[in-house]
Parts: sequence; C-alpha cells; structure tokens
Amino acid sequence: MRFVPFWMLLALGCSTPTDTGDSGDTDTDTDTDTDTDTDTGDTGDTGVLNANLGFDVTGDATGASVELTWLDFSSLGTQELVFGDVLLVEEIGGARVEVEAPAPEAGLLVEVDPENAPGMLVAFYVPAILGDDGYLGVGMAWPVYVTGTIPETMADLGVAEGWNAMEVQFGGDPSFIDPMAIPLAANLGGNDEMTIRGSYGGDPDGMGLMLLSGLAMEGGDIPAPLYDEAVAANWSIAVSGPPPEDHLYVPEFVTEEVALELPLTYADIDASGDFSDGDAPSNAACSEGVPVALLWMPPPSDLTTAFALVMQGSGAGWNAIRLGGSGGILDEAQRSALVIDENCVLGEGEEPPPALR
Repeated sequence: MRFVPFWMLLALGCSTPTDTGDSGDTDTDTDTDTDTDTDTGDTGDTGVLNANLGFDVTGDATGASVELTWLDFSSLGTQELVFGDVLLVEEIGGARVEVEAPAPEAGLLVEVDPENAPGMLVAFYVPAILGDDGYLGVGMAWPVYVTGTIPETMADLGVAEGWNAMEVQFGGDPSFIDPMAIPLAANLGGNDEMTIRGSYGGDPDGMGLMLLSGLAMEGGDIPAPLYDEAVAANWSIAVSGPPPEDHLYVPEFVTEEVALELPLTYADIDASGDFSDGDAPSNAACSEGVPVALLWMPPPSDLTTAFALVMQGSGAGWNAIRLGGSGGILDEAQRSALVIDENCVLGEGEEPPPALR
C-alpha cells in the first residue's frame, strides 16, 4: 500500500539537525495531567488511569524522566530540524512508563498533506530520556497526534483519532506501532574509553606522537598533552575518563564545553622524549584522507545535539571525528585504520562534522 506523501518525507531522509526552538524550557503551559502515582516496583503496571501513551524503557535511566517535545513538521528534510515546546515530563520509575498525554494545542496541529489527506491534522513529538546532567537517550519511535478527517489509506495503516506512534526509519518506510508500546532506549550512554590505531608512513626515528589540544587552534594556553610518546610504525592512542578541566573549552561548532584532541606527530628536535618548545609539529592522522580528532563531550544539554548524536550512532564521552570533508563520527573499523603520512596535514579549512556544528 502506498504511503501518502507527507509520511514519505521521513523515508527520504533527514539532514542532521542544527537548530532548535525552545527545546530546553520544560516549564510550558500545557495543562498536562501526568498522574505520577505509580507502582515503580511493578514494571508491568504503572497505575496510570486513562493512559494513552506507554514507553518501554531500556538501558540505565535511573533518576531520569521521559520528555516529549514538539517537532516542527515543516523542518523535516531540511538542514534545520526545529523543536518547540515540551508537552510533558514524566519521571521514570521502572522499565515501564505510562502517561495520560493531553491533546496538543490547536496551533501545533498542522494539515500536512492537503491533497491526499485534506482535513487531517497532525502533531509530531520526539520522546527523550532526560537526566540531571543532560539527555541520556532519544527515541526513534515518535508519538503522533492525529485528528480531523482520516483517509482510508491511513486508517488501513492503523492510524486512529488521538495518539498514535510511528517508528521512524530515515531512508526507509516508516511504520505505525502500538502507542502503548513505544520503545525508548538510553542510547546516549557515555563512551568512557576510546582507542584509535593506525600506521605511520615515515621514519619513526626521532619522531613523537601526541594529542594536541584544540586550544592550540584557538590561540589559548596549551595544556599538557593527554598522550605523548615516541611514534611507531603501528601506533595506538587510548584515552579514558573525562579530560582535565584545562582541556575544556567551547569551540564554534558546539554550545557547551568539550575537549578536542588532535593526533599529531612532531620532530623531537631537543631529544627530550616529549613535546616541548622548539619541537616541530609534523603530520596529522587521517581517515580516507581527512584529518581526525578525538572529541569528548558531556551528556548533551539540548535536544538538537542529542538527536544528532543518536543519528550518528554515537553518544556522550569520547568519539573519533573527521575534521573536514563530509565530517562524521568514525566507527570502530575506521578508527582502527588511520594513516599518518606526509599527505595528512591540518589545514585552516578543517571543520568538525556537520552533526556537531
């Protein structure tokens, strides 16, 4: 059966979001009735009367809440995925969370397909897991409120008046699921450790390999490298845990403090065994000809960044990223096959991946 065009916008793919509305203000006048008198010891029965949305929570979401945020439909398929007001926030007391979600305000309902579904009004909401320090997960199954005239083609897909749920598959056909069984994973768990590996194409004699803080590109004081050793033909660099405070700063491509660490060889001119004044920086590490860096970031505090990380298949903590080209976060195979040679150099035009701008 053919999907009507507005659902196909999701199947065509969505650019990684870079902008939002007011996604961080949870103090919205939504007149919600989220009865929290729940039996948190019984994950099969939350005790919410008249519940119309249910979430099956997986992963570590201790002390966190389920948050539902309005998504501007017109931003789907554009460079700017825009979020709006938060409809509700419900504390997670177990693996099962049920809520009685109110109907969206009239101004948030949109006739998204006047030609094929005239009179059908829709509002999209993105579910997320919000902890004390930031977002812990973003769901790819979205509550969708539908009202008005529902065409037969949509009814045949299971769409009904009121709250529905849709599994979003960018690049594939979306499908409708039971709104009382919406999967929601804590999928932004931190990468506490990260190792990158690769080959060195030059003569390693008298050469060192370090992680140069991105602060060097900002003209600030350069902190002690997190890694500084002699380079080898086959090298590896491992990092773990949060970086020291003096490595944190706010680059142009994010809105909160992160650490950006660049693998870089240098000529150990003074033979001191580590990087010092007078040593000569040389080549970077590349993936498919593009310089890479290690990026550490805390749990994202805004929904845009959280959504971007989920779309990239990544999370908080350490990530290996490309600093140019099409950008992107490296997977395990890519970050284990890096190359340092005379062709890999840092240039002024190097930029972080679009997902993190």
